[in-house]
Amino acid sequence: MKHSFTVSAGLLLLMIVWMALGFQNHDQTAADEAKKVPLATVETRTSNAEVVTSFIKAHGDLLPFRETQVLAETYGKVEKILKLEGDKVASGELLLKLSIEDRAVKLKRAKAKTLETRNKYQATKDLKNRGFSAQSQIDELLASYEAAKAEENILRQEIDQLEVRAPFDGIIAEQKVELGDYIFKGNPLFEVIDTHSMVAAVSVAQTEYPYLKLQSPAQVRLATGEVLPGTVRFISPKADENTKTFRVEILLPDTADIPSGISVTAEIPKMQVQAHFISSALLTLNDKGVMGVKTVNSTREVEFYPVQVIQAVKDGIYITGLPPQAQLIVTGQGFVQAGQTVNIHTAEQ
Repeated sequence: MKHSFTVSAGLLLLMIVWMALGFQNHDQTAADEAKKVPLATVETRTSNAEVVTSFIKAHGDLLPFRETQVLAETYGKVEKILKLEGDKVASGELLLKLSIEDRAVKLKRAKAKTLETRNKYQATKDLKNRGFSAQSQIDELLASYEAAKAEENILRQEIDQLEVRAPFDGIIAEQKVELGDYIFKGNPLFEVIDTHSMVAAVSVAQTEYPYLKLQSPAQVRLATGEVLPGTVRFISPKADENTKTFRVEILLPDTADIPSGISVTAEIPKMQVQAHFISSALLTLNDKGVMGVKTVNSTREVEFYPVQVIQAVKDGIYITGLPPQAQLIVTGQGFVQAGQTVNIHTAEQ
């Protein structure tokens, strides 16, 4: 019985040793297999930062350099309309004529009154010089003469106002009256706009306000695709209560054939920064949804850098967030992760 127990114990010990050796060999085999897995290969190129101007981007509308409502300065019936909507006009050009009505008769009477009072005043003044008239009488006649002249001048001015003229060079944007209409003083007749120069009125975010400067150069892109140079002429000192943005006006010269009201995007220089020029295809997202690019460091380890796009141009984008010199992964970035060791193939510059 004792002999059987000894044999069983020996067999159990041998089995334990065999199993231990088996697991050790399995672990060694797994480690050896892991060493045999080839490293991923990526293609890289060296990128050096360069000095780039960043821009404030703002949206808005294209407005006339100036616009005004031409108002009637007197009453009367519209007798002639010489300019219509869309017509170009020169400063002082006749737009409309009102009927003279009874003003011609009134002016004739006023002229006669002026002549009469002047003659009386002059005759009495001559008598005064010869000692036959009092100074008080002369003063009274002089006052009558001055009043008659004033009344005549008022009527002459009113007759001149029957001819409505353009206040400046521009275009008739809107005609508000028709032939035969009877109008009164203050009634709107035309809207005239000056489009020889235009103003891009844009809204700038409050975070960008410290970088704004008067007379800064700017570029304005119209919704039609045209790009115009301009200059910042006005920066509002007060933010809009609702949007918390600041109104900025950019003067655009020589815009005679461009209609107002078009949507625009303005680019105003902000500051100079160190930035890398890359293809937008190199942008990727990490597992947290942060935009960035992947690089390889000196130990061939993949690194992820969050970046910010500061300018987009025809062939690529400028980004900040990378060190002054970086080894960018240009091929294979989608198959490797940060912290992974890789083989490197250098792309042709």
